[in-house]
Amino acid sequence: MEAAAAISLKDVAELLFSARGRIDFYWNFHVVVVIAVIGWLVTHKRTVTVPIKLLVSVVYLIAATTNLLGLYGAYTFAEALRTDLVRMADNSPLMETRALLEHHSYLAHRMAAFWIHLVLGAAILLVVWFAKFTELEVPAVAKSARAPRR
Repeated sequence: MEAAAAISLKDVAELLFSARGRIDFYWNFHVVVVIAVIGWLVTHKRTVTVPIKLLVSVVYLIAATTNLLGLYGAYTFAEALRTDLVRMADNSPLMETRALLEHHSYLAHRMAAFWIHLVLGAAILLVVWFAKFTELEVPAVAKSARAPRR
């Protein structure tokens, strides 16, 4: 019976890079969602009704929550891989890399992601519910300047 294939330092490092790619994707997605919500609010020409505010709030909360859960999982996986990589690098000549990895933790990033999502979410929901976005009044002088000349 053949022994299970041992996982190499290179394999764990590649998995860690893959987890970092997922983390980057989740942050990019969050930025797109935030920009989309704020952009829609700023360009919306009419007063936002309560049903629309509810819809925007629910959609944003769902997107932010699923994004945060994805980030939480990716950071947790990255931390496990980092710990395994440090353990596997005991006999490696990469002592500086090992020392850097020993002092780096994805758990702090996971908490930062939570607080960033919480603060941004509160700010966006406050803007959705309390900001007054209406079409600006054009002064009479500007209107007469744009009137067709005879």
